[in-house]
Amino acid sequence: MKTIKLFLFLSIFLLMSCEKNEIKLEPVDGMTEGFCIVVNDEVVLNHTAIDYYDFSEHTIYLKDADSFLEDTIWSETFTVYANMDSIYSGYILSSVSSFLPEGPVIRTDPWLRENNTIPIGCIFITDASGNTNIDPRGDEKIIKALRKYNQFHE
Repeated sequence: MKTIKLFLFLSIFLLMSCEKNEIKLEPVDGMTEGFCIVVNDEVVLNHTAIDYYDFSEHTIYLKDADSFLEDTIWSETFTVYANMDSIYSGYILSSVSSFLPEGPVIRTDPWLRENNTIPIGCIFITDASGNTNIDPRGDEKIIKALRKYNQFHE
């Protein structure tokens, strides 16, 4: 009986201590309309810093050097917002990281700082049945938000 109680206690403890990766559904303080990227409940990039977004390559071209490229914390999650609506979440990783998450990824390469670009990639994983995850980067809400500020390029 003691063994069962100990097992249940440890199981509950482990389940409660697991990190949750949830998409925040409410707008973050300081968020503007248009396209925004949020990391750790802080807006790190909004439409005022963006020159344009190349939708065919999912690359953000910045107006000027932006602290996002230097201050970004690797191995963090980010959330993309369009007109204050949460659209999708992904990971910010070093280009030398061996972690291979499913879905959207922002890689932090040193040469990106020089070009003032932020590419948002997407890792597609095909399961044994041949099903592949859906690319959330093509959401119509993102296109609408980018067009609102004349930042949408195909």
